[in-house]
Amino acid sequence: MRDQEPVNGHKSSGRNGDARARRSAVAADVARRVRVRAFEGLSPGKRTTSNLYLDRNIVPKGARLGPSFESYVVDRDSVLVFADHAPRANFAHSCSYWLYDASTGEPLRRIAARFPPHPLEGIHLMELFHQPVRPMPRLQPRIATGAGKQRTMMESAGAGRRYAILFAGDANPHHLNDMELSLRTLMDTFHFARTDIFILFHDGTDSGSPYRDPDGKLRKWPGSTTEPDFRLKPDKKGSIKDLRIILGGLTLGTDDLLFMQVEGHGGIDYLPEGGRAAFISAVPDGPTSPEKYFASDMGADLQGLHSHASLLALMNQCFAGGFRASVLAGSKASRTFLACACAEDETASTTEDEQWNEFSLNWIEAQKQHPVDASQYMPRTDIDLDGNVEASEAYNFCVYVNQLIKGEDTPVSARLPAPDAQDHSAADQISLA
Repeated sequence: MRDQEPVNGHKSSGRNGDARARRSAVAADVARRVRVRAFEGLSPGKRTTSNLYLDRNIVPKGARLGPSFESYVVDRDSVLVFADHAPRANFAHSCSYWLYDASTGEPLRRIAARFPPHPLEGIHLMELFHQPVRPMPRLQPRIATGAGKQRTMMESAGAGRRYAILFAGDANPHHLNDMELSLRTLMDTFHFARTDIFILFHDGTDSGSPYRDPDGKLRKWPGSTTEPDFRLKPDKKGSIKDLRIILGGLTLGTDDLLFMQVEGHGGIDYLPEGGRAAFISAVPDGPTSPEKYFASDMGADLQGLHSHASLLALMNQCFAGGFRASVLAGSKASRTFLACACAEDETASTTEDEQWNEFSLNWIEAQKQHPVDASQYMPRTDIDLDGNVEASEAYNFCVYVNQLIKGEDTPVSARLPAPDAQDHSAADQISLA
């Protein structure tokens, strides 16, 4: 049985309303049959590359699978298997929903998709029953003879005020891990005021699925043994409405810095008239609220800001490179540097242990001048030895590590002012310090 209709073949209003706690469990004998049929339904090649998840609760008739902009409405009570065909890539990427009869376990249909079936619950809460692509101990290619441990604290510099927006709509645990590391770096290394950091994450709570382990219990952050609990407490949801509220409320001065970090999932639409439109997958504010935050939307929203000194953006969602032109066009900053995990037609990847996004982790470690694993050394990231890690130095470190480990990311950047003949730009010097 091949994957059939695309996931946007059916539409309905509203978001997934089939909360896990209110659904009936799949009978044990039906679950066993479904697991066998799902595995047998994989081609020999995909048996070594695709991970399979079972939703342990029946998906009722009328439930929506996937985000509203790419959704399928289940037409009968069904058992759901989610097939992830690129387990170490962020979404959007090739995956599919496989539906089976809830009473007999007989196959019903397959729906080709690009996003997970339950965006706000997360696939990690489903039963992972076939896992040829397993997490591996994180590679440590950062050992360098004579590099030594870098200092972990910097004094704040510069006359302006520094603001940060940490944003993720639909998100997984590794996105939360990235944002937690970023928050700690901003506050502990660069001494940002918490009141100047705006966290817009997932459903707006610190108890949603990214905070939970596969059994649904609140988990610990992997980056610390002395302070295991998450410090990241969302200020608002990862919605378009809330992001615009924050951007609209910023009163930036001419000497100020704005740092933006985007995590979560991204996608791309192919336009009828030609061309492509990259977007971030946000969470909804209501049944009809938009969930696609396009690059053009971000450009327009940035255009509404007051003029300021620097805009530094870190974008880790899939197809992030598709935001470059719009961010540069919309920026009101004198200097703008945009660092993207991947090109406009590529997906972003996780680390092999699936605890972090490779690009975000490398970028934040470069800024800290210290790896998450304090027992490891890393090459110097402050190349010019001026005491700060500038935007170009952090980005170049990410490119270096990706090449060193033969990573799957395709980093790209964008800068204003435009680089000169020697490929230098004033934007290269933007620093969080």
